[in-house]
Amino acid sequence: MVTVVSIQPLFPEDRVLDGSLELAASLSKRARELQADGKGPVADALVPLLRNMNAYYTNKIEGQHTTPAKIQQALEQHYSLDTEEHKKQLMATAHIHAEEQLEKQWKDVSASEMFNAERVRTIHRLFFEALPEEFRLTNEGDLIRPGEFREKDVTVGKHMAPPLLCSHLDNRGFGQPGPA
Repeated sequence: MVTVVSIQPLFPEDRVLDGSLELAASLSKRARELQADGKGPVADALVPLLRNMNAYYTNKIEGQHTTPAKIQQALEQHYSLDTEEHKKQLMATAHIHAEEQLEKQWKDVSASEMFNAERVRTIHRLFFEALPEEFRLTNEGDLIRPGEFREKDVTVGKHMAPPLLCSHLDNRGFGQPGPA
C-alpha cells in the first residue's frame, strides 16, 4: 500500500501549507516583474545567475550533482572528459536552456496555469530534447521519451516517483501518470 510517507519528497501537512500557495504565486509574480523589459542592469545580471542556481539545486536534489563552476564551464561549451560529469553538465545546461525558453514563452501565464498536463509535458520535452539519447535513460535503463507521460513506476535519482494510480488523463494534470 502506498502512503504519503512512501512518496519522496514528502508533502507538508496542511497546517504548514497554509498560505504557501499564495506565497509561491506572489514569488512567481515578483520574479516575472524582475524579468520584465526595462528593469535595468541588476535584473539583467541576476536572472542568468538564478537560472544557474535553479539548475544546480534541482540536479543536486535529483542525484545529478555537479558544481556551479562546472555548470558555467558547460555553458561556455567546455565539458568534462569524464562521461558521468559530462552527463551532469548536460543536464544542468538543458535545465537552464529550458527555463530560459519557458520564461519567454510563458511570461504572461499565471501561476495556476503552469500546472496543467500540457505545460508539464512541454517542460519535460524542452528538458529531455536537449539531451543526447544515451543520457535519456531511467535508472532501469528504459528510454525517456521527451514530453510523454511515463507508463510505469520510476525512480528519479534517490526518489521514487509517486506510483501510477490510473491511466486517465485530464487537462489539469490530475489522475494521470507523470513524465518519466
